[in-house]
Amino acid sequence: MTVFWLVWDGAAAWVTDELLSRGHLPHLAQVRAEGWGGALEPSRPSCQTPPGLATLFTGTAPARHGVTGFWVPGAPDGDLTRSARGFTPGV
Repeated sequence: MTVFWLVWDGAAAWVTDELLSRGHLPHLAQVRAEGWGGALEPSRPSCQTPPGLATLFTGTAPARHGVTGFWVPGAPDGDLTRSARGFTPGV
């Protein structure tokens, strides 16, 4: 099975719905017509992109996956006295 993610970061569901209703997003309308799509509630407590995408991709909450923002405690080598970007490989 192949999964494709189409993430429109920063676009509220109501904005997308309005653009669809006006006919401005014909390709997305086709995807929706085939039964695919839906709104994602922002992750809590941080609604930044990294924890939101980590939650979406893993199906777990930020408290479990550990991505709390653009910078998270720890480095790829495990040193918790440093921080790293949330999507740095190995973090």
